[in-house]
This record gives sequence, C-alpha cells and structure tokens, in this order.
Amino acid sequence: GELVMRGGTNCVIEGNRFVGGAGGIRICGTGHVVRDNVIVDSAGTGIRLYFGITKGQGGPYQAAGNCLIANNTIVGAVRVGILVGDSRGRDWTEKGMQNVPPQGNQFLNNIIVGSAGDLFLVDQAPGNVAEGNLFHREGSAIVSFPGDNPVYADPFFLSPANGDFRLSEVSPAL
Repeated sequence: GELVMRGGTNCVIEGNRFVGGAGGIRICGTGHVVRDNVIVDSAGTGIRLYFGITKGQGGPYQAAGNCLIANNTIVGAVRVGILVGDSRGRDWTEKGMQNVPPQGNQFLNNIIVGSAGDLFLVDQAPGNVAEGNLFHREGSAIVSFPGDNPVYADPFFLSPANGDFRLSEVSPAL
C-alpha cells in the first residue's frame, strides 16, 4: 500500500517511515506539507502528485497544488523517486478527465537515491519549483528534472545496509 491523500487540504505528513510497499505517498488536494519522511524500496514511486479533475466536474481527484515537499529521503523506488503529474489524461467518463496539472508545489532539500528508473520526473506539470535536492544515481537511474541548485553526490548515510538512513557528519546534504 501507500499513504494516500485523495483530497482534503492543509494536511501534514511528517516523520513517517515506509519500507517495501507498493508506493510511498500519493498526493491530491492543496496546501499539504510532506516533510521528514523516509521511503525505502518502494515497488512504484516514492512520492507522486496527481493531475486533477476540475471541481466543476466533481470527480474524485483534485490536482495537487501549493504543497511543500521537503527534507524527505527516498531510496530505491523502482519506478520514480518523485513524480509530479501522475495519471495525466485518465478518463473517469461522467466524472471527467484528469487534465488539471499539479501546480505551485515546492520540492526542497529532498534526498533521492536509486539504481533504476527516474529519480525526479515532471510530466507536463509546469509551475512547480525544485531546489537543493540531492540525487545519488546508481546503475541506470536518471534525473529528468533536477530543478535549481541540485547536488549530485553520495549522501553518506550512517548504515544503509542496516536500514539506518540518517546522515553522517560528512554528508553533503547537511
């Protein structure tokens, strides 16, 4: 499973640890704060923000907007570390189509480590800001959207083999 914010506003998702689930955190709605979470070995994505259906259409999903995604650690997500713009174009027939992009979101100082997939992907969702995120690419991993002032370095976790993803005192993420 994954923690799902299907709607609502101004929720705080803070200080959680997700290990080995289908996904990490899925976000719809506005004003959420997602910070200081650790997501390890997700079979899908670490954090993903959905396209929405207009409120006038009354659909089940509202675009993720004006959210703060900061200081999270994502390690080994199989598909994507952070995905901005999931489910673009999904047709809910009478409820509408997911065609409202996530906008106004900030992605600050996250650590994303992976050996496959895309560490940070924005799928036709303009108007989002990423700054100061640290990427550690291994294997075939890529970074499609580095944002401003990215850092490409080993984060020097204390003991990742033992599940300890705290930062050592020499970490460039400090």
